[in-house]
Amino acid sequence: MAAVLLSCTGDVPASEPDFPFDVYLVMYNANNGVGSMEADDVKPGQSTVVAENQFVREGYDFVAWNTKADGSGDAYYPGDKLTPNNHMYLYAQWTLSPASSMHEGHFYVDLGLPSGTLWAANNIGAEHPEQVGNLYTFDATIAAQEWGGKWRLPSKEEVDELLDDKLCQWTIMIQSGVKGYVVTSKQNGNALFLPHTGYLQNSQVINTDFCGLYWTQTSYVSDTSRAFCLRFNDDVKESYLNYVTYGFAIRPVWTLKEM
Repeated sequence: MAAVLLSCTGDVPASEPDFPFDVYLVMYNANNGVGSMEADDVKPGQSTVVAENQFVREGYDFVAWNTKADGSGDAYYPGDKLTPNNHMYLYAQWTLSPASSMHEGHFYVDLGLPSGTLWAANNIGAEHPEQVGNLYTFDATIAAQEWGGKWRLPSKEEVDELLDDKLCQWTIMIQSGVKGYVVTSKQNGNALFLPHTGYLQNSQVINTDFCGLYWTQTSYVSDTSRAFCLRFNDDVKESYLNYVTYGFAIRPVWTLKEM
């Protein structure tokens, strides 16, 4: 039987294709990307090899295929063996492309902010933007210790600048199965992803699906047992005072002015 050509721009077609009865179709969905890919037709009880991605999405890199558009289903990678038991869609999963510039071996994103602050593309201890990385109790020097160079924790003022809706658009998104915010610059269109992190308390990680908490370097002058952090969930985005004994994520920054 001839393969079916699907031109998908991200959504399941409004009307399903006319499925054959003698084979199962494995169909590839661009999931906010663009392009077209042929479906695989597989006889019942037989297997197919998951195809290489041929879709593109501007500003994003392909990560994997998933049986759910939001990445919450079963993941498959090009070359994997797949034995379908019905017609099925595989949805492309995307991650923000890392910035092309690096400092001391770590990618950063230039959002064109007035302060000149350059934000790291991922957290300390993470290899990709969607990963939480390590959680630390408050230490204003941890970024320099871990990454060297001019990397440091952002100040409260730099976090407030990132939160300024005149400068950046914050959009809730599930990226590669991880919930967080895409922060897109209104100055140059560049973006970074901040995943939900939860927090570390008494050696336990809590609320990983509910909130993001990131330390700043700014301690509270009147009470050194507290320091400012970036806190966000579905309803709140703010700089917030919290106790230094909690373990939060670190998203380092640096500026060219410090060179």
